[in-house]
Amino acid sequence: MEKVKIMNQLGTEGKNTKFISKWGYMDDTGDYILTTPETPRPWENYLYSTDGHLHSIISQRGRGSLFYCCEMANLICQARNYSLRDNNTGLFWSLNGGFYQKDQDEFRCRHSAGSTQFLVKNHDIISKLTFFINPYTHAEMSCLVLRNTSSRTRNLSLIGSYLTELSGISNGNQLECTQFDAKLGAIFAQKYYYGTPQFKYVSYYLADRLPVSFCGSREAFLGADMVFENALSWRIGKLPNLNAHATPMVQALSYEIELAPNCDYHLNFVLGIANDFDTAVNDAKNYAHCDVWQDAHVKCKDFYAQLTANFIKTNEPALDELVNKWTRIQLHRQVISSRFSFMHNWRNNLQDAWAWMMFDPSLAKSYLAKLCQLAKADGFLSRSSQRFVELGKNHHSLYQRHNDIAVWAVTVAARYAAETGDLDFFNNKIKCANDTKTLCVIDCLINSVKWLINHRGRHGMVLMLDGDWSDPLEEAGKKGIGESPWTSVACVYAIKHFAPLLRKLSRNDIAYELENLSAELTDAVNQNAWDGMWYIRGITDSGIRFCSSKDNDAQISLLMQAWAILAGVVPPDRMGILLKSIDEHLKTNIGPILYGPPFLHWRPEIGRETVKQPGTGENGSVYVHGAMMLAMAEALAGRPDEALGIIRKVLPLREEDCTEITKSVPLWFPNYWHGPHSVSPGLSSGIISTGAPAWLYLVVCEGLLGIKPTLDGLEIKPNLPSSWKTVEIERCWRGKHYKFNYRQSSTCSDIIVLCNGKKLMCPCILH
Repeated sequence: MEKVKIMNQLGTEGKNTKFISKWGYMDDTGDYILTTPETPRPWENYLYSTDGHLHSIISQRGRGSLFYCCEMANLICQARNYSLRDNNTGLFWSLNGGFYQKDQDEFRCRHSAGSTQFLVKNHDIISKLTFFINPYTHAEMSCLVLRNTSSRTRNLSLIGSYLTELSGISNGNQLECTQFDAKLGAIFAQKYYYGTPQFKYVSYYLADRLPVSFCGSREAFLGADMVFENALSWRIGKLPNLNAHATPMVQALSYEIELAPNCDYHLNFVLGIANDFDTAVNDAKNYAHCDVWQDAHVKCKDFYAQLTANFIKTNEPALDELVNKWTRIQLHRQVISSRFSFMHNWRNNLQDAWAWMMFDPSLAKSYLAKLCQLAKADGFLSRSSQRFVELGKNHHSLYQRHNDIAVWAVTVAARYAAETGDLDFFNNKIKCANDTKTLCVIDCLINSVKWLINHRGRHGMVLMLDGDWSDPLEEAGKKGIGESPWTSVACVYAIKHFAPLLRKLSRNDIAYELENLSAELTDAVNQNAWDGMWYIRGITDSGIRFCSSKDNDAQISLLMQAWAILAGVVPPDRMGILLKSIDEHLKTNIGPILYGPPFLHWRPEIGRETVKQPGTGENGSVYVHGAMMLAMAEALAGRPDEALGIIRKVLPLREEDCTEITKSVPLWFPNYWHGPHSVSPGLSSGIISTGAPAWLYLVVCEGLLGIKPTLDGLEIKPNLPSSWKTVEIERCWRGKHYKFNYRQSSTCSDIIVLCNGKKLMCPCILH
């Protein structure tokens, strides 16, 4: 034991508290501190490596999975726990809320960018336990400090443990085993399958001190009841020195500590992963000294400090906290990992990359290149491709004809050109899938749009096929007859942005051709999809128009109305009618809903969307991705206050605490909040994979602040909400750094914009 500088009683916290809830609060550092582990659901933080491969989910009880690339492909463990036992009294407790004692003196769980820290005071022992991932390696690391605040020497038993799985593709039972290396003080777990060597089926667990005992057998560790919260080993403070052999695994190490009064004890742990046993042993040897943890923690802090550097300041504190920190982490984690899925969903990848371009355009370029390589000979771009061959080879999405991927591809391509000025990329040669010929990237993109336009129905609108943006509309156009007004207007939107790029690349004839076809689509939608007060959502194979005023349910679709405005297809004499319909039928006190009202009965000719419970998923929830699209439409329609109103209602963090309704930690966007027709209006879906973060950045930076990259320069065209009297934002574009200051008069009649201290005459183009 070593005597070191005494730690603060419960660590350092910010001076001010805000966004206070029943279970915690945010301090002035932007960290979220939970004051009890008894939250209504797991309130989790998300840690990950910079390559998007290793992901750690840590709740206020230390629960949550550790996985490599994709949880379905390579689950490393399900939970971790550190327990302490006083050997004189027999009392034991968790240092990370894993099992909660009512007589616990103090508990804090601090979710920070890149780390989660537990601060616990119990029986005159203060513990500080910090989890983080070295952003450049594949290991979850933790640092523990114990302090004895009593006047007597304490004899303690510490046990650190992980519920190890190492499950994945073709990785069944009878492969499990553990092995303890006494010299390294490490316990290794292995569940290796020779057929999938690219995955991490070996893990190692050790500390910077040698343990007194170990356990690899989950049954021996947990005891007869096999209940994690009441493990036998924690109660007795000992481990049986028993390995797993074709039985469920745990990786556990124990330490005996004699802690004098007013002294600290430091111990650092690592749970790392490797492809094979020999590599794991060599990697474990790198953790022989505590300096490794200090260096890794510094790298982690530096990485997240750079990732979450403030770039915007409004008079909306909740919005600022999310956009500057938590939502940027959420978007970055999604975009570098294909949303941690076993498939590439190109609709998701491209939208995430679209917004992330304001921070780093290289990912958009990479995604576009990969997608073009998957293009069919006829130009069709599939919604999905395999990220892991072993998992995805028979997935239904590989064979479905979703019609909207070309829309996202050319839109993101146009934005990439505007963001970077990199026109050479579009002349790069690529080889299309299942074809011997090579094409330029730009020709791949042109062919994808033409494929869409060449697949139109008898009303002149793009065919629905197996679904558009909404996957569960898979029955409406399966026979190749039904039509999608949404894809039609989305195609108009895409061409509007794509045509300037074509002209820049001297493809004037193609630009002119596509613009003429876009005009045809606009006419077709206005002639055949206008229902008198709004636009219908689609036409089925049997000719049924759905989301019409004549329907008994699901009369109006948010998505269709928002994109009609975004694409600019709404004639001036209809705009007022459409906006009134949106206000009356789609907006609610908890946010706009996807359908007003939801589908209340199964309609087999439309698809799964109609059988989802009303007010959930795509069936009439407050689908946050769609809500942000509507906010963008409101901004373009000249109603920035309405746009801001939508944003405020759907943020996870709000001025008025809503966590007793949402039941979720107010840091992450779910894909939807339950709508008014649900039995639990406002409840979080708990699914943290969504297009909402990307669209939030687009709405705020482009829709409201009016900062939009173009091929000719950076367009500045402010559209501020009336309550935003001052705004500051920093933006990098083509190697230049801009600092914008907005000032709006009290009457909102005049907006002054300063760029690097110089007044601009808006609207304008910066070159």
